[in-house]
Amino acid sequence: MSALNIVLHPLTIVNISDHFTRSKIRSKTNATVYGALLGFQSGRKVEIFTSFELVIGDEEGEKTVDPEFVHMKLEQYKRGYETIEVMGWYSTGSELDKNALALQQQMEAFNETPVYLVLDPSADESQRDLPISVFETTVKMQDGEAVRSFKPVAYNIDSSDAERIAVDHISRVSAGAGSKMVSHVTNVQSSIHILNDRMALLAKYLEDVKGGKLVADPAIIRSIGALTQLLPVIDSPQFDKDFLTEYTDAMLITYLTAITKTSAALTEMLDKFNVAHDRSSGGGGMHGRRARNH
Repeated sequence: MSALNIVLHPLTIVNISDHFTRSKIRSKTNATVYGALLGFQSGRKVEIFTSFELVIGDEEGEKTVDPEFVHMKLEQYKRGYETIEVMGWYSTGSELDKNALALQQQMEAFNETPVYLVLDPSADESQRDLPISVFETTVKMQDGEAVRSFKPVAYNIDSSDAERIAVDHISRVSAGAGSKMVSHVTNVQSSIHILNDRMALLAKYLEDVKGGKLVADPAIIRSIGALTQLLPVIDSPQFDKDFLTEYTDAMLITYLTAITKTSAALTEMLDKFNVAHDRSSGGGGMHGRRARNH
């Protein structure tokens, strides 16, 4: 039994699945994909929050990791999360990769004890357990020599409220069903529109009464007065400060969403360009440069 407590977050699984799907569409084969796992470690607890794709070279039939690319991507993540580190790496397939031990040793340059995650994309969809296995390296003495091997490690799935909402949204949209989040936001938006229309009607009534166009109805005036008394007093410096904070956060999320969509569109355009270039030139040439700029 391993002393490590591995905790996987949904974004990691979604990233790996997306990586494999894009590779499968491009190459028309179930080619193995590789990536790095990012997260935090506290004692023996290892939390894996996200991942990114690795640039893998092929030297004399052996897979090699591009260390410069890993350092570059890690620095980019550290701008937002100063303490995030490389926790290990992943690959896809129904069994351990034949280059796993060599790649594991290379990843030890970024973490002394990296974990290795394997996602099986060919697993039966009806099975209850996730098609994911996590391994750590063990060293045993055999005939006077140290022999390295992989040992399975148990893991748990954990998620925050935001992650659960995002995963529910993705799963429902992918299955062609409506998302609970979209349905809730739509209902709230509809309610706000109805409230705004009714408030506009009351304001128009009061303006017409004040201008002499309508005769004031004491019962209606009292009802409007009672309604306004129910509203909270929000004219305060603290409210202005809190409102500005919420508004700034909302605008920042909108800005980040726009950046993410632009980045996705740029990636798709580069993929199409690479495919067109390969077809016209009859070979590669752009893959290495494109992978580094991805």
